[in-house]
Amino acid sequence: MYENMWLTIKDVTYPGVIRKKAQTDRIVILFSGFGFSMSDRDYFMSRIASEISEFATVYQFDIRGHGDHAIDLEQTSLSGMKEDIYQLLKVITKAHRTPIFCIGRGISPLLCMQAAGAFEINPIQGLIGFNPYMIDHFKLQQLFCEIRVNNNKYVDFEKYLNHSAFKALLRSLGADIAYVKGESILVDFFRELEKIEANTIFNRFTGKKAFLYPKHDKDYTLEVLKGNEIMKYRKLDYREDAMLPYNSFWQSEVIHLIKKILWDWSKDNDQ
Repeated sequence: MYENMWLTIKDVTYPGVIRKKAQTDRIVILFSGFGFSMSDRDYFMSRIASEISEFATVYQFDIRGHGDHAIDLEQTSLSGMKEDIYQLLKVITKAHRTPIFCIGRGISPLLCMQAAGAFEINPIQGLIGFNPYMIDHFKLQQLFCEIRVNNNKYVDFEKYLNHSAFKALLRSLGADIAYVKGESILVDFFRELEKIEANTIFNRFTGKKAFLYPKHDKDYTLEVLKGNEIMKYRKLDYREDAMLPYNSFWQSEVIHLIKKILWDWSKDNDQ
């Protein structure tokens, strides 16, 4: 079963969904792609949530800049998104003295890792990043410079949607171009993004970790980076289908892999 939940923390309200089919001591938190709503738009993450809820309580929340959250993209910042994740982790870890795992795509896996580092003891036992933001920002400096020069305060997405590097950047954050079209965002957001050191964040995270990178070949294969393997920066993929596995078989394969990883991690914690 599932139910809507409106969680208010420090006068900020987070719309979300809780899914639970059976008594369980396993907790999974899902964070959607940039601009998406956990409650109705991100069908793929909702499908993941539905299947994982067979053996875990699943929380899905919209943080700022995502879906139904009251703070829109014009007020969105990476520091604000990270603070949202921190506050949600704080509330959920207090309510459940059990292993907590996180699944996110786009920029949220890195922000989860950063938020976990703000705790005295890392509350995230394991994190799965699907199509995570792991891009060498030095390759994007020309684009960042162009954004800063041509805009005083806001970036108007409409002006850049024919810019292949900009579209690829949005997809790497977990955004769907169709949902963010017509939106704008603070230039400061990209200033923050430019300072992200993905390799450092990845190596500092002390929990279990697995990052899934779709390979866009005829077999719909996945490259999986687990544990302390050397993190690889991904290339910007200019293809329109670079963000989500729209093929139903590929979706099922990805979900099967995610469930297997979570189940293995959970068994490790039971021992």
